[in-house]
Amino acid sequence: MSIDDSRKEKLMNCLIKLALKSGFDSFENFRIYKEATMCSREYKAVYPEFQIITTSDDKTYVDNLKIMTAQNLYDSKSKEILKLNDKLSKQLQIFQPPIDWWASEKWDGIRALWDGEKIISRGSGVGKPKVYTYVPEWFISTLPPGIALDGEIWIGRSFFQKTSRLSTLKPGKTYTQKQINDIWSGKSDPPVIFKVFDIPTEDNKILFEQRMRMLQTVVADRKICWDKLVYDNKTTFPIQFTEQVKIKSMEQLITLYTKLTSAGAEGIMLRAPGSPYETRRSKYMLKYKIKEDSECIVREYMLGDGRLKGMLGSITCEILQDGKPSGVFTQIGTGFTDSQRENYIMEGSSEYIPIGSVVSFSYMEMTKDGIPRHPVYRGIRDDISK
Repeated sequence: MSIDDSRKEKLMNCLIKLALKSGFDSFENFRIYKEATMCSREYKAVYPEFQIITTSDDKTYVDNLKIMTAQNLYDSKSKEILKLNDKLSKQLQIFQPPIDWWASEKWDGIRALWDGEKIISRGSGVGKPKVYTYVPEWFISTLPPGIALDGEIWIGRSFFQKTSRLSTLKPGKTYTQKQINDIWSGKSDPPVIFKVFDIPTEDNKILFEQRMRMLQTVVADRKICWDKLVYDNKTTFPIQFTEQVKIKSMEQLITLYTKLTSAGAEGIMLRAPGSPYETRRSKYMLKYKIKEDSECIVREYMLGDGRLKGMLGSITCEILQDGKPSGVFTQIGTGFTDSQRENYIMEGSSEYIPIGSVVSFSYMEMTKDGIPRHPVYRGIRDDISK
């Protein structure tokens, strides 16, 4: 080996170590990322690397998208805090939750993934991952080419209904392109924000803190690119890094939970220190919240009485389990605004709640018969297909 070859090898090894330290799984990804920071417009889907794409009714789905989803901090059966007793947790020396775990706000939006080229609503047990039908060019220009981001499409606390309908909006008879652009840029309501909290990877050697360093770098560099953009609809920088706080005591966790939920937050997410990105429901990502969420199919309207006479009183819903109608019904009578109660049957209205549509609701707990206690309407899930 010549002296020049030796120097090249040492330089390459140094760059690889730098890439790994920053949270990248290879020098190639590091090189691609650096090109992206120069505001390149060559977008490429990188997660999953090989995608299974299907289309139905003008909607596009990524059938094989798998992302990390959360378990509950408290075990549903024992009502005790979840225990980590598995081999991998011991190997990684991960502490029992929640002490020394990372905490952040649980965003009340729609979980979404940027695959390096397009935004995908993650789907769930009741629907496949759906590609957003239309996203403004200025918003896409903000996102990093060839780098995947995991996060939440979010408008603001109490704006779930509007957020859940974004994935199916497209220019046409109902909305013009300008009207949709105005929704995303926040002409009336707050602007759409992509609250990013992770970088999805199939390499379980890249741990949480590494991914956070990389994510911070990506967001900071995309802000530089954002400042160079010139668009009529340009608004608030639409990518926001989700700050993490280290939990040192239960008192701190409860205080943080109370502070956030009092301001309208949905709850808290907890992330295990030194943990990998698992493409499944993971014990390394836990949610701490009083209410749970589920979906159901609207089967019938019930008219109100008293103050609500002539308006929608409640809806009868069939609960979905594992993506299928369960045969279990519930009535949802709270969570609606007066405007929704008046316009629920007005086809074409943004507040239309059609029979057969999938809606999201929150509840306190399930009875032994699988019926939710105190269900509260949240909004239509246009991103979920029945």
